[in-house]
Amino acid sequence: MGTLVNLSYRNVVLLTNAEKYAMPTLKQLRELAMLTPDEVAKACGVTRQSVWKWEHGTAKPSIPVRRKLVEIFGVSSSELIQAIEESGKTPDGWAAA
Repeated sequence: MGTLVNLSYRNVVLLTNAEKYAMPTLKQLRELAMLTPDEVAKACGVTRQSVWKWEHGTAKPSIPVRRKLVEIFGVSSSELIQAIEESGKTPDGWAAA
């Protein structure tokens, strides 16, 4: 059985015990904000492909875009950096090839 955890002031999500201690990825932050990749791309002034690359760990957003993502997702800059670092990792913690 999961527990309720508030990851953002905007959203509450049901997480399993294993997920409770894992850092969220950019994709999870986007989903918690209930936004599509297109909506995030438009808000950041980038393409949908850029958002896909961030979420899969093949590219990282620029500093100005990170400032926008902090506002969009309602997280701190350190939480966003951790989510960027978690993006693209496999479930065992290794970076995806």
